[in-house]
Parts: sequence; C-alpha cells; structure tokens
Amino acid sequence: MCRSKTITSPGSVSAGHQVQCPVGGEHFTRRQLPLVQAAGFQVTEAERLKAGTVERIHAIKPA
Repeated sequence: MCRSKTITSPGSVSAGHQVQCPVGGEHFTRRQLPLVQAAGFQVTEAERLKAGTVERIHAIKPA
C-alpha cells in the first residue's frame, strides 16, 4: 500500500497549500515505459497525466 506524508506549513495554511513527501517506497517519478518495452511488449499508446505523476500505457505482447 502506498502512503504519503502530507505537510502543511504554518505560513500556507490560509492559502491551503500542502506538500506531499514520498515515504514507504513511493516513487513519484517512476517511469514504467522503458520497463514495459524491455519486457518485450509493443506499446500502442502512452500518456502522462497529473503533472507527470501518472503514466498510462497500453501495450500488447507480440505472439
């Protein structure tokens, strides 16, 4: 299970700004596309969402 530690600085409470720090093995910048390609899959579609923190890949395994 992924968990993030959310920190709210006292000066930013009124503005509602929060900072998330990765804890417990999270990797917000992990790139899965090279791993999928190295495993022999043919990538048909790839896109990054949420400022690059989410990567959606559609791939097929050639027969």
